[in-house]
Amino acid sequence: MNSDVKNAKENANHYFNCSTVNWEQIYNIVDEIKTENNMVLLVGSVAEGNANFGSDIDLVVLDTGNISAHGLAIDSSDHSQISHTIGAGRAFNVEFWSVEKCLELGKSLTDLIDSFSDVVSINALQIFNENELRLMHRIRCGLTLWGDDRMAKFREQMSSDRFEDYVTLLGLSWHVSSRKDAYSQSLDGDLEAALFMLQNSFACLAMSLLGSYGETNLYDKSKITLLKEHKAQIGGEVVDRIIDRLLPGRRDDIESFVDESLEFADHIIQSIHFRKPHLPEVVVYLSSNIELVNDAQRT
Repeated sequence: MNSDVKNAKENANHYFNCSTVNWEQIYNIVDEIKTENNMVLLVGSVAEGNANFGSDIDLVVLDTGNISAHGLAIDSSDHSQISHTIGAGRAFNVEFWSVEKCLELGKSLTDLIDSFSDVVSINALQIFNENELRLMHRIRCGLTLWGDDRMAKFREQMSSDRFEDYVTLLGLSWHVSSRKDAYSQSLDGDLEAALFMLQNSFACLAMSLLGSYGETNLYDKSKITLLKEHKAQIGGEVVDRIIDRLLPGRRDDIESFVDESLEFADHIIQSIHFRKPHLPEVVVYLSSNIELVNDAQRT
């Protein structure tokens, strides 16, 4: 059992011990939707350890065809979702994806990662939509409730172990785009806009930094929590400085704050490069691209 799945089991046990929902109710749902060939995952906040009393229960079903669940005909040839209520008014969501569609995503992910050494392709990193990115994260980190043996093989076919590389580089690519705007707007004197874009750039950089530590949760609401969880590894001062830029507030020294923050960002990128030595050419390209942009704008 990999560490992500082990944590998912521990997180779910903790949640159900404190909740009005229990494992028996969850497995009753699983019994209604499981088939001989499909796979069922517990995903979302319950599996990831950030659920609260009002959180929904999220399941993902990976299926090979059409099934019937709760009296509804579900076409899993692409992507479908149903939502129902269980005890104490608690909602659960069941999301259906076809195995074929998922394997297509896995192949696209593999092909993309294999082309990362081609710097021309760096601007084409975002080829997946939000639902697809979330699905790949959930397949990688979800807790298997049905079809455990098939799921282990399926994760290999999906290249789930390489998704963290994609998240790392996607975050860097987005960071470069946002920091260009932050720097330009600072030079133009549009300081509040510069501060806003700086905040965006650090949200993307935090995503990349967390990806280099194996975290692939793309939700903004999770970034600060995950940064704090990795504080011992990343370093307390670094985490505090990143959070200060994620929550900058209004300030008088915006121009110098932007300059100092971008210099700090370069140090973070170097640390990501250190943890991802198998992706050196692209990370170096991104770093040098930043320097070229900064030099051009300074002159």
